[in-house]
Amino acid sequence: GMSLNLEPDNVGVVVFGNDRLIKEGDVVKRTGAIVDVPVGEELLGRVVDALGNPIDGK
Repeated sequence: GMSLNLEPDNVGVVVFGNDRLIKEGDVVKRTGAIVDVPVGEELLGRVVDALGNPIDGK
């Protein structure tokens, strides 16, 4: 996920993936990674989601 706001008592995040097992009060840890998406010739003309995963069935 990606944090959107940092406050003294909470953090707002956007989860990029399955969030069904995450619930209020859970402890989560940062990875230190920056959001990145694939690029290249193989994606030209493709329909991709926000993370660069092809969703056009090709």
